[in-house]
Amino acid sequence: MSSRANTKPTSALSVNTSRKATQEVYFCNLAKLTSKALTQASPAASLLSDRQAVMLVDKRVHSLWAEQLESAPILKDSAMLLLPVGEKAKTFPTAETTLRSLSKLGVARNDHYIIAVGGGALLDAAGFIASLYHRGLPIVHIPTTLLAMVDATLGGKTSVNFLGSKNQIGTFHLPVLTLLSLDFLSTLTEEHLRDGLIESVKMAFLSSTRDLDAATHNAAKVLDGDQDAASRLVLAALRNKSPYVRDDMLDQGKRTLLNLGHTTGHALEAVYGGRMSHGNAVGNGILVAMEIAREMGKLAKRTPALIDDMLSACAFTPLMVQDAAHLARLLWGSVSTDKKISGGEATFVLPLAPGKAELAQVNMEMFSEAAVRVFQQPPPVVESPLDDDES
Repeated sequence: MSSRANTKPTSALSVNTSRKATQEVYFCNLAKLTSKALTQASPAASLLSDRQAVMLVDKRVHSLWAEQLESAPILKDSAMLLLPVGEKAKTFPTAETTLRSLSKLGVARNDHYIIAVGGGALLDAAGFIASLYHRGLPIVHIPTTLLAMVDATLGGKTSVNFLGSKNQIGTFHLPVLTLLSLDFLSTLTEEHLRDGLIESVKMAFLSSTRDLDAATHNAAKVLDGDQDAASRLVLAALRNKSPYVRDDMLDQGKRTLLNLGHTTGHALEAVYGGRMSHGNAVGNGILVAMEIAREMGKLAKRTPALIDDMLSACAFTPLMVQDAAHLARLLWGSVSTDKKISGGEATFVLPLAPGKAELAQVNMEMFSEAAVRVFQQPPPVVESPLDDDES
């Protein structure tokens, strides 16, 4: 896949939040984008032009893209700090080590800014670090995975994991600027693409039937390497998410609907210890949420088929286990430590129909029944040992 733009950045959107913060998002060709072209196009970039950049880069991304990062015009001469790969970046020890490194480099609040280069975990960790250092450094995102492009980069949620649960400690620190270079998608596996695709179709489901149809169509094309479909998918996902960020920066109202699939999804990630990808976890979480909605009598008749189609377009395979009741108990144990728990009940987002979702308080019994129906492996079909003549 190649980048959508050449030497000049192409504006995707600008989000002005209710807290008077603004995030600008541009498609670009990172290898050819100059500081002059960026500052001419971006008000945020022009405000950073007198500052020095310090890059926080995922080690795996650096191993794949070191030459391109070091030669990119807007990144040349920037100090670079490497962070652990994936979720290992989202720990207090990593945050402390990085904060110490920033201090040793003499990074100052009014003279520097952070550029975060990596997937969603790196962006979460870098944002957390940037929000703490000197009470806040400006941060620019360069997401390198489809998931980070359609989700983590927009909205300013930062976090580290804590006591075995995802995203338990964090802040809100909006990036001033995001640069989207689709070239990074060329090194992603199908599983990594699926992570972003499932988040994209989830946001489309929350938007409308029309957006869901388009996202489902584009998702299948992205898996075939269609670069134009990837551009359309990323842009649509960002536009679908932006109203939630604009109206509810601190995640206290409508933005919580974006957690569709995530309550069970985060529990699955915890129970499987990193052996289940985020996309697969969220996909399975959507199925559980749908089953809860069915149990409550709130599910529209057409919704199961639509959700099946949208997940199938992402090459998603539902999880099935022999002892689903045991898995349900493990999952509820993880859910019960989540920040969404209250009074022994957990908050779930229920997918009722395209463009229609609602929050519901769910107890252990209701969750377990729904999870067992979703995850229970069908009993094996055993053929009779008798010959036709004997039968």
